[in-house]
Amino acid sequence: FYGVSQQQSLASGLSPFRVGSGLLDAKAELGLQYRLTDHIGIGLMGGVNTLLGDVKDSPIVRKKTAPYGIGFLSYSF
Repeated sequence: FYGVSQQQSLASGLSPFRVGSGLLDAKAELGLQYRLTDHIGIGLMGGVNTLLGDVKDSPIVRKKTAPYGIGFLSYSF
């Protein structure tokens, strides 16, 4: 996922990188959903994701920690 092989390095100009074993990332999320009717709901979900260990030093990584958010519409039968 985060590694850069010798061939990829030559093609992209990034330095070669090999990921070791272990945990890749950790995240925390929070979600809220509001039921509009018996079948339809709307919601929001957000969180933050951070890379751990060797992965955060990969040359393809731009941000070691990044927030994210999503809105959604749901339907239940």
